[in-house]
Formats: sequence, C-alpha cells, structure tokens
Amino acid sequence: MANGAIGNTELVIGGGNGCEILDPSKASYVVKTFDSFMSCVKTASPGQSVCIDEGAKIDISNVPKDTVVRPNITIGSVRGAGGLEGGALVYNKLNYGRNYKTCFISSGGLRLVGLRFIGPDPSVGPSAEYAECLTGFRFKGDKNFINNVEAAGWSEAALQVGMDGFAHFKEIWAHNNQRTGYGYAIDVQRGSALIEAIRFLDNRHHVAGGRGLPASNYEVRFCLAGYSTNTQFDMHGENDSVAWGNKTGSGTNAPAGGNVLVHHNTSDQKNQAFVGIRGVPSGMVSCYNNLLANAGADKSVFIQRLENLGLTPYVKMQVYDNTKGAIVPKITATEPSGQPLLVLPSGLTVPIPLPDQPAVVVPSGLTAEQLSNMAAKAAEDPTMWLVAAALFAAAAVVYHSIKE
Repeated sequence: MANGAIGNTELVIGGGNGCEILDPSKASYVVKTFDSFMSCVKTASPGQSVCIDEGAKIDISNVPKDTVVRPNITIGSVRGAGGLEGGALVYNKLNYGRNYKTCFISSGGLRLVGLRFIGPDPSVGPSAEYAECLTGFRFKGDKNFINNVEAAGWSEAALQVGMDGFAHFKEIWAHNNQRTGYGYAIDVQRGSALIEAIRFLDNRHHVAGGRGLPASNYEVRFCLAGYSTNTQFDMHGENDSVAWGNKTGSGTNAPAGGNVLVHHNTSDQKNQAFVGIRGVPSGMVSCYNNLLANAGADKSVFIQRLENLGLTPYVKMQVYDNTKGAIVPKITATEPSGQPLLVLPSGLTVPIPLPDQPAVVVPSGLTAEQLSNMAAKAAEDPTMWLVAAALFAAAAVVYHSIKE
C-alpha cells in the first residue's frame, strides 16, 4: 500500500477497491456479534486488531454512551476489496426526544480501516432535537487514522475530533449526515484534522469546526464536495449569536478556528456557499486552487460572517486562485469503486478529482504556479474541465513534494 505521503502515493477519492483494509487472516480477532466486538475493543492490547467479518452487520444500538475503546488498536474490515461490501457497525434504533449520545471514544492511536459505520438517521428531520443527536466516533489523543470508511446516517456527527485531539481522515465515503441544526460528516471540536480524498454528499456541513479555545484546525484537500443543505465547509465563531448556538453571545473570546486550509477540492454546487467562517480565526484561513461550479462573487462563495463584530471581510482570511463557474459533473449517490489517476511522466501519481474519466497525462518539469495558471486557463473552456482538474491536482503534487 501507498504510504500516505502526498507526492508519492495514490489516493482514491471516497475509498473502495485498492484502498487499505484489515485482512481477517492477519487480524488478532475476527468478530460477528455485538458481545464479541465489545469485549475485544475494551480489552485488546496495543498493536492488536479487531476485524468485522465481511458478512456481518453488527447492531450497536445498545452500545453504552461514551464507550472508550482501547488505545493504539485497529478496528476494520474489507470494504471494497475485490468488490466486497465489507463488515459494518450499524446503529438501528432512533430514540425520540432530546438526548445526546456519542457511541465510541478513542483515547489515541485508533485506526479505522475498511469499515462501514452506519447510523439510523439519514434524513434532515423536522427540527434539531426532535430525536436523539448521535455521534459515531469521537477521536481524542494523537495518531488517529481513519481510512477507506463509509460513514452515513449520523444525526449530530459521523466522525468527530475532540478537544486537543488529532485525526487523519482519508479516502472516506461520507453521506447522509444532515440533521437540521447539526448534521456533520466530520466535526472538529477544538482539535485538529487532516481531511483528504473524501467523497461528500447529502450532509448539512461536510466539515464543521467548533468555536473557542483551544482553536479548531483543519486542512481539507483533494475532496469531492456534492450536495449539502448548508455551507459545505464551516467554522463556528464569535460572530454567532445565542440563536446560532453561541451560549455567551457574539463578540466574546471564541475565535472561528485557528488555521484552516481548504484547497484543491472540487464542488458541483452552484448555489451553496463553499466555505463559511463565522468570525475571526486565531490563525489564518486560506482557500485556494478549488474547482467550483458556483460562479458567485468571492464573498458569497467564501463567506466570512463579521456583521455582529463590526468588521468587514476579509479579516485573517485569504481567498485566491480558485476557479469558479466550472462545468462540474454531478456528484451522485453511487458509491465509488475507485477513481482514475492522473499519471505524471516523473512517475508521480495523483487523483483526478472527478469520477469515471480516463487518465490524463500532464507535462513534467513545470512549477506548481505554472500548473495552477494552466489549470485556471483551461477551466475557462467548459469542454476542458477534466484537463483543468488534472492540472490542479498536478500543481498540488508538485507543491507538496517540494514542501515535504
């Protein structure tokens, strides 16, 4: 398998065939039932692994709230391998009434690979708290790695980074997490996250960030952003009023994140804001080299809400080198089995961030700036969207191979 370093790896947007799995023949435990799964994740030693049998759909509806799994273990299955669906953890019961529940908490070093993780609530719902608000996994501590996972149907958040935690999310199919007022595929709550090669569809926010200190930090790159019911990539902040969930009211010391990077992504949405920063970050927000169907002005596509603070955008936020009004094929609910690759003559490979298209060869020996400029020019022609996407991806590879 590729080692995950940008510049010498292959990314499959949304995961599937060819991505990392947990081979049952090499796993410490293979489980098919709820009781055996719970026993293993609470007693496994560091370095051990728990594989969900390929044909199993383990009902976790009765999992105790805030179940802590052992540190430095792997939980997974075989999603996508040879066309297999992969084992699943399934929460089948939606209780009505106001209640908040997180199913599993990692204290650090948790690897989730090749797993399907399905909640009971794929719909928008009539209100925020008409039924319990469920979060699937919360990641605390360091070195959490989530790869080739399907995460769907969670009313509050499918995957959440807790305070001071760090998680690397890679090659995930994240969809139908869209409860009114909540509905986050990935929620960074005053922790930090690297988010790459995700296929997002039918979430309220594809990624959300929590306001306050310590600040929430995230980088989103090489992702496909399909339909969302609200701003696609969001960060709560001190501009929010009490009505917007800020208990102390707007203007308090609750920065809108720390450092936020959103770059080299593709969105098919023409009328939805791509990025929404609800206040002033403690660090810097940078949005660049994204390929967007939305043709609106920068400040309506990359929104910074400052009206309650008496400020004018942008403050500690920069937006540049994005292509808007591009012809982007619709991102659909068909689960990906793998994406084609852009092949560079240098031997580097990166994904084309658009599905079901043949590979495109890009000249070698160009700088990241030259490739980005070529991409922007190509994107002016509606028939050249594939070439534009390939050039953006190539620019990212050259840039990161130099940086890293």
